[in-house]
Amino acid sequence: MHSCLDGGVHFSFSNRGSLQEQRSGHAQQVLADGNVVISGGSAANYASLNTMEYFDVASNAWRFIDWNTATGSGQKLSKISNGNLLLTGNGSVAELFKPACVLNLTVSPTSFLFASGGGNGNIVINAPSGCGWTLSRIPSWITLATPAAGVGNGNVSFAVAAASAYGRGAQMRLSNQAIQVNQNPPCSATAVAYLYPQNQSFVSTSSLGNISVSHGTECSWSVSGVPSWMTITAGSSGIGNGTVMYSLSANSGAARSATLSIGGRNFIINQAGTAPVCDAGAVATLAPTSQNFIGDGGGASIVVTHDAACSWTVSGLPSWITVTSGGSGKGNGTVYYTAAANNTGGARSASFTVANKTFSVLQAAIPVAGCNAIRLDANVTLSNTLALTNCSGAGTRGANYYTHIYVFSGTAGQKMSFQLSSSAFDTYLYLKSPSNAVLASNDDGGGGTNSRIPASSGSYTLPVTGTYTVEATSYSPQKTGTYTLLRTVY
Repeated sequence: MHSCLDGGVHFSFSNRGSLQEQRSGHAQQVLADGNVVISGGSAANYASLNTMEYFDVASNAWRFIDWNTATGSGQKLSKISNGNLLLTGNGSVAELFKPACVLNLTVSPTSFLFASGGGNGNIVINAPSGCGWTLSRIPSWITLATPAAGVGNGNVSFAVAAASAYGRGAQMRLSNQAIQVNQNPPCSATAVAYLYPQNQSFVSTSSLGNISVSHGTECSWSVSGVPSWMTITAGSSGIGNGTVMYSLSANSGAARSATLSIGGRNFIINQAGTAPVCDAGAVATLAPTSQNFIGDGGGASIVVTHDAACSWTVSGLPSWITVTSGGSGKGNGTVYYTAAANNTGGARSASFTVANKTFSVLQAAIPVAGCNAIRLDANVTLSNTLALTNCSGAGTRGANYYTHIYVFSGTAGQKMSFQLSSSAFDTYLYLKSPSNAVLASNDDGGGGTNSRIPASSGSYTLPVTGTYTVEATSYSPQKTGTYTLLRTVY
């Protein structure tokens, strides 16, 4: 508040409410009842305004009362007869404004919401006798069934067309009243609901839960895939947003789960069980189901897959197989074991039991002196030298051929190739199965005097799972020298 003295007269100033829109350069006029009307002017961003505001001294507040044709600065409000105002703007614009008509006019309702398919609406107008009104700003998708203008009380009926793909809205005007019309979008064929949470886990006792569903305004949904141990207590279906409420019965058996479908989205529910019980019909699986060893022996493993509640053991081992860990377990597990060197002079085989499943082992004899097998790793170029002491006469080529013997573990269906290269001698290459049968051989398929299996290009598919043998030797007898050997796995 501010005050001052002027010639003995005391003036006092105080804030009297904020305008609905900040403006400058506007027209103003004091009405006969002491209230004030202002019109037009420019906003804070210099945009021209075409709104009118009314200040009610009694309530100490400003409010919008009408829109006019004239915009911006340069307007003038003049008092004329019967308490009415004449609004003149820049140029030839002139409008009659009747405060009594505007201030006492009401419409109902002032907002509408339609489904995507459209519909009909009706606006009821209560206006003083002799006061005219006009509905304006009618969008193309709204069709009037009654005139858009009238005098005194009346109504305007209209129809809203169906929406094709998107929602829409418009604000129609009737004198000082804004009438908002909104229309929902149709549900898209690809619309999918959002669920929160997307999964839920519970203990074994009876439990309650809920799922929040968020979907398009006009998208319908329902709950499917409900297991027998679950009851939907509320919200089994809906349109748009909603909540699914459910209960779970107590679980006296093994852990269980179910996948519900709600509005095109999956919801996974898990419930813990009580102490697990092994199903009498549960059968374990072993991977692999057999193993081949070279004569020197070595280590290997067996992966056991079984029901989580089922216990298992390893039994019936031959004397030359030793379990190093995993001799028993429950559910899934791994057995680690070794095979001793074979000093019997010939190949040997045996079988033992793992989780009530038979597992077979085959072991080759230890090769003759100078023929100890060398491990052939995948995708590693190995360099070696063929000498007079290397398996003379013991390889597949026979007497007077020097040979290096390599071994590797392979799986049925595995694809690979073998490349033997030397600038010292004409090479020869053999691939032998776990049962020691020749699967493939090659002389010059690797180009020049080099060897390749398969010849020239491509890959060889292993027929069974086990330990394979590769022999690196020469095409002609009694050849020695350096070479490289590469096993490529694809």
